Amino acid sequence: LESRERGCRIICISGGNRFGGADTKALVEIMADKLKDSMSSRAFFVTEGRPGVQQAFAERFDTGTNVLNLVCQGQKSGYSKGTDREVGITTSRQMQKVFGLIGDIYITVEGGRKVGPSG
Repeated sequence: LESRERGCRIICISGGNRFGGADTKALVEIMADKLKDSMSSRAFFVTEGRPGVQQAFAERFDTGTNVLNLVCQGQKSGYSKGTDREVGITTSRQMQKVFGLIGDIYITVEGGRKVGPSG
């Protein structure tokens, strides 16, 4: 990723496709706002383009900011924010492997161990 050339950290956001807790969405939005305010000039935020936690996080950022949504070939995240980037793979399992290799920091909210970077 080009962010490494700029000296930025790559922060990968992972989590459940639905919100299990009543306050989880609000927590994700607050976390996104805090990270945006404190790290946006020094970090690049990456999702796998999934609904739920990842979408709620990405959509707290302004259009054109440093949020990258990795998607399988021929897919779109459907997010209103961030930039979709096809990574040339076709399965979710392959995506998990790629996602697990690129980050400097991983933040996972809900979803259990299957949504983590090494799921």
